[in-house]
Amino acid sequence: MNKKLLISIILLICPIIFGCNSTSHRQTLLDENWGRSYETARFNQIINPDAPENTDPITGLQGKAAMNNLDQYQDSFKTKQSTRKIYNIDLTGVGTK
Repeated sequence: MNKKLLISIILLICPIIFGCNSTSHRQTLLDENWGRSYETARFNQIINPDAPENTDPITGLQGKAAMNNLDQYQDSFKTKQSTRKIYNIDLTGVGTK
């Protein structure tokens, strides 16, 4: 009886010890870059604190390409998205004649 109790205690303690082991945690890409966007925004504000005062338009996209993108964006709201049909299956038998 004493030997069975000792074995059962060991079998209960081992999963607890191995389950609480913190060395199995691998650092993910999210963990490595946590807070990076905040740091970048803060760094850019320190470098150029007068950036909001610049009202010059952003350049780099040609006029025809920009208008094509804008038209496609606005047309995406005009088309009505199709709705799926909903089928109700009554398995209780209530409501059938």
